[in-house]
Amino acid sequence: MILKKVKEVLLSFESWKTGADFFLKICSIGAILVGGWWAWHQFNITETTASNIQLNVDSEIMEYDKNNDLLIAHVKLKNIGKVLVEPGKDGLEISVKRIPPHLSQGNIDLEKFPVLYHTNTMNRYKDGYELGLV
Repeated sequence: MILKKVKEVLLSFESWKTGADFFLKICSIGAILVGGWWAWHQFNITETTASNIQLNVDSEIMEYDKNNDLLIAHVKLKNIGKVLVEPGKDGLEISVKRIPPHLSQGNIDLEKFPVLYHTNTMNRYKDGYELGLV
């Protein structure tokens, strides 16, 4: 009688063990699927493959002579993205235009004003230029 009870308990334990093992395998598969979906979702949200260039422009005015001032513009590009960025063939073009001092407030159409100075800062890099990762 005792042996019969022990045998029943052991068989019961084996069936619980099999059920628990199956349940853990299903949970593992579910965790892998949820983790994969989460990684894909984060990849799309953060746009990991997109370039992200930060442009900083600082300017200062220095006295050139009694009648003229000198405008110095510091343009800095910084790659804050997760991929290497190579500027295209156009590079980084900079144009300086004179804007009359007494314009009325509102939108300004810059195309109306003549270009005083124009340059492409990438012309000095004949083999290309890469903005590395920060």
